[in-house]
Amino acid sequence: VVRTPVGTTTVAGGFHYLESAQTYAASSSLTEAVYDPSRQRLYAADGGSNVVDVFDLSKQQFVTPIKVGNAPQGLAITPDFNTLAVSNGADGTISIVDLTGLNPTKTVSVASLPNLPLQCGRPIPYAVATTSKNQAVIALTCPNVTAGELIVLDLATQVIGCGSSQGCAAMVAAFPQNADQVLTVAGTTDGSLIYISSGVIGLWNVNADTFTSHGSGNGLVQYPYPVAQTAAASDGTAFAEDYGTFDPMLYQISVMQDVDYLGSGVNDINSLPGEKLHPTGALLYYPETGGFSIYDVHQGHLKQRVALPQQTSFTFDAMAIDDTGSRVFLLTTAGLTVVDIADLPLSIGGLQPAQGSASGGTTIVVRGSGFQSGAQVLFNTTPASAQFIDGSTLQVTSPAVSAGAVRISVVNPDSSKYSLDDAFTAQ
Repeated sequence: VVRTPVGTTTVAGGFHYLESAQTYAASSSLTEAVYDPSRQRLYAADGGSNVVDVFDLSKQQFVTPIKVGNAPQGLAITPDFNTLAVSNGADGTISIVDLTGLNPTKTVSVASLPNLPLQCGRPIPYAVATTSKNQAVIALTCPNVTAGELIVLDLATQVIGCGSSQGCAAMVAAFPQNADQVLTVAGTTDGSLIYISSGVIGLWNVNADTFTSHGSGNGLVQYPYPVAQTAAASDGTAFAEDYGTFDPMLYQISVMQDVDYLGSGVNDINSLPGEKLHPTGALLYYPETGGFSIYDVHQGHLKQRVALPQQTSFTFDAMAIDDTGSRVFLLTTAGLTVVDIADLPLSIGGLQPAQGSASGGTTIVVRGSGFQSGAQVLFNTTPASAQFIDGSTLQVTSPAVSAGAVRISVVNPDSSKYSLDDAFTAQ
């Protein structure tokens, strides 16, 4: 509230207090962290100590680290949460860690692959994503030349290659690294979709065994800027790279940009690698030197900026989020900072299904963020029967509406409202 001699003005919800923000001392050489919801643990690659540090969120302390190869950098957990794949840059290996503790860690070398560029030297593995078929998709770069490639590793047999998969083969062939771009990979939580970028973008549907791309010429859409990191929504509804977001057909949804004085989105000079998408694809999180920002994916606007006393580390991947999007893990110069957000911005990611009968009666799941118990859902201006499941999920029964595109609105009990045009098609 601002009061002056000539009047008063109010901005409701103009400032937000975090639920908590705790920092735990850790190595200064952490490169990437991944969240394990099944064990309530966070795994962080410690490139200086050749281990993966393990933080127990329930105990709020680090426990026994996992020994891996030299200079671990990239991490990915398999969809069943049983295996952790670790890329080790200094010795050109992949560590396969059994998180159940039943089997010892296995090591696979990528130093002598047959199709590496001429004069590559020992390849350096870095970015990792895992698939629904217990594979790891790994990006390699060459130390002696500005080139590299994707490889696919079977985590059960330790065999490198696509086997009989045509979609995998098409993906690997389409993404040789070049001098201007960094090869990046990201996957959905269930491992069914792998998003790849290296100046061009593509999507491997693992279960359907198809590879798709969007654009003209060679079928790939070309981007003239270097990509630092990519992200995938758990639902597979959205993918992101460098403040741009894309739908599953690889059509651009939006670009994060706002008024110049905010210095946000594509104009943010303080951004760091490590962007993440809310599990529903509704929000984009971006680490910055002094905290992180949260953007609305469909609107492309800054929704919240979180300032922290710790400086975020400039590393391979500075941030992870949990399966609700309300807990953020930052690698900072002080260690590991765990931030609990009390109230996420209200947003709609999408509807499942996104079409139904104009006469009504379709059961629909609305996915998004910031939903409150008692939230109302409108189809255009017609209220629908809605059931609150959690802060990311509402279940509704569609009302009778006119055929065609329908605007969906969610209205919380606190009067906050979010609308998404053409979110549902009535047939």
